[in-house]
Amino acid sequence: MPSTTDEFQITLRDGDPLNPPREGRRPIDNLPNELLSYVFQLGVEVEQEEGGEDSENQWKDVDDDSDGASVNSSNSMSSRVLPVISDLEDDQVQHLPFQVLVSHVCRHWRSVALNTRRLWTTLTFWIHPGLAQAKEYISRSNGLPLTIELDCYTDDYARDDLEEPEDMSEDEEVVLSLEELDQILDLLEPAISQWGKFTFYASRYPYVFLLMSRLAKLPAAPCLESFRVHKYKRWDNTFFLPGYKTRYLPFNGRAPNLKEAVFWGIHIDWEGALPNFLRGLRSLELSCLKDVRPAYAAFAEIIKNSPELRTFTLSIAGPSDAAFDSVPLAIPSLTELVLRLHDQKYATDLVQHLDIPNVTHLVLEFNEEDYSDFVQTLAKPVKGRDQSLLRQISHLKMSGLTFHLECVEVLLTQLISLKSLNLQPSGRTDEAICDALVNPWVLPIGPASVVDIPEIFCPKLEEITMRLDDESVKALITGRRDAGVPLKRIRNITY
Repeated sequence: MPSTTDEFQITLRDGDPLNPPREGRRPIDNLPNELLSYVFQLGVEVEQEEGGEDSENQWKDVDDDSDGASVNSSNSMSSRVLPVISDLEDDQVQHLPFQVLVSHVCRHWRSVALNTRRLWTTLTFWIHPGLAQAKEYISRSNGLPLTIELDCYTDDYARDDLEEPEDMSEDEEVVLSLEELDQILDLLEPAISQWGKFTFYASRYPYVFLLMSRLAKLPAAPCLESFRVHKYKRWDNTFFLPGYKTRYLPFNGRAPNLKEAVFWGIHIDWEGALPNFLRGLRSLELSCLKDVRPAYAAFAEIIKNSPELRTFTLSIAGPSDAAFDSVPLAIPSLTELVLRLHDQKYATDLVQHLDIPNVTHLVLEFNEEDYSDFVQTLAKPVKGRDQSLLRQISHLKMSGLTFHLECVEVLLTQLISLKSLNLQPSGRTDEAICDALVNPWVLPIGPASVVDIPEIFCPKLEEITMRLDDESVKALITGRRDAGVPLKRIRNITY
């Protein structure tokens, strides 16, 4: 009878994936450096898509590995012992940034990782400043454009937005203190020529004003393509202190390659931004109080200076005055329009002064007041056009948009190109739309009726997202199928 060892012995042949590598080398070691570098880049991308690194994990690293002390001296992958971070527990090692982890496997991998500049171009600041890590990343990026994310958001609702900056730094709930934000900006400013994407989140105005006052003093940002500054939480009801009314012009108004701009509750010098800052945009999102909105002339000029604008989002935003030009503002390049949280009158005035003949994606998110006049206006052509905006819409999302049931016919009759409809729950209006998509004749006929009712509404509709019970789902499927316009997908909102 064979011994236990003999019984379970495995004979490994050349080419067997379990065969130990000859001379300490594994198949992956034969990859060209370019392919290994690409594999590393994919690993970083996957990690970022899945939520990024654990910002609470402080890491240490060294560049001087001439004696091999900082990495495994062998090319073998059999050991993942990382001497320079040996004080961390195993579960903490697993949460190291991917690019740092692979740079400690062996000499060869470290060399490839450190020479792959794209691995070191994303800087995220949250909870801890991480100044040493950021400094090392900037050095290793070696001139490539940087993606920077600064998160100063807190869920604490107990304190008032109007407290002075010196008080705010004492709030234990604040993720980064004002002093730490100042230190981060000290580190980032010398690399201004490398800023490619910049995103900032805050829940309190002192952080916003510290950021904007610092950015206003910076020189041009020649590589900047995306600039996003978000002020969250109660900003729409905040009374601004006298000292906080300064309007800022980031980068002295010079960001020649800017393609995306997002401003939530931010004080911008709109007129100063016209010559060289807010121009050539492809995506623009504004969310601001009347106090900080641009005047109509500046608003129109920003649009005219961006002939390739594709996406335009206005959340409680638009021109600050009601004196819209008599000729609608033409934005022929626009394909997606998002309107959020306007009152009914302002939304109605706005849509009849926008000439957007090529918009196919429309998002309407409001506050559940009566928007019947808005729907009636939306269903009519703007001045100089012979058909309404709704007739060209292929993708429509509505939330909080309530109106008289007589207006359902007006809306659906116009949506002849609609392919997907997303309805967030808002009461009887949703039920009426759902029923009318199966049988147009269920709608009440009133003074809103302006055309003959078609045999079926929205003949090109393929996808619906809304809250439905089982009977409604069955009725939609069978009714649309029997009418010869079957749905391809129904997504039921279950919350």
